[in-house]
Amino acid sequence: MTLAHRATILWEFTIDNVALHHWQDVSPTDWVADQTPNCTIRAADNTAGLDVEAACYKYLTDGGS
Repeated sequence: MTLAHRATILWEFTIDNVALHHWQDVSPTDWVADQTPNCTIRAADNTAGLDVEAACYKYLTDGGS
């Protein structure tokens, strides 16, 4: 006697290949002479969401070169 068991597992997932978008309220909007400016931005990612705990920034003093 042979017993056969069969199982089917289905799942859905989304591959998020769209960069962060909806950049808004960037501040300051122009060059500032202050060496410790308060910088803010609002952004959204409607697909995967944002991991604010992993957020980082880059500060350049060479004009970005």
